[in-house]
Amino acid sequence: MSTNPLNGFVDRAARERNVDPLLISAVITDFLRELHERIFKDGGYGLLLPEIRFQCGEEALYHFCGILIESAGDDAGDFSGMVNESIARCGYRLGRFRTVVDQWKMEKQWDEEDRLADRQADQSDR
Repeated sequence: MSTNPLNGFVDRAARERNVDPLLISAVITDFLRELHERIFKDGGYGLLLPEIRFQCGEEALYHFCGILIESAGDDAGDFSGMVNESIARCGYRLGRFRTVVDQWKMEKQWDEEDRLADRQADQSDR
């Protein structure tokens, strides 16, 4: 697990867009607040899916759904199936963004292999 989970995202995004980091932070906070309020008041995420796609694009929708699925964890039953069904009912074809997650899986595996090799090297030094 990373010691800096977002790897300085706000500062990096601000530099890339030549804006103040406070602007990036404010926009993200406003967006998350709006999402939270809508989910709370509407009783779920379903009505948000078309709106996220309309306002932010399909890749943002794909990652939002990924956050829902990942945060549910292994004990969620068929929650991921419900999210995927909601996406399909909306007619979205988001599978093309799967390559991003496939890359993350490889990177995670490499990180785990590196940590294991480091641990083994530490043990052999003793």
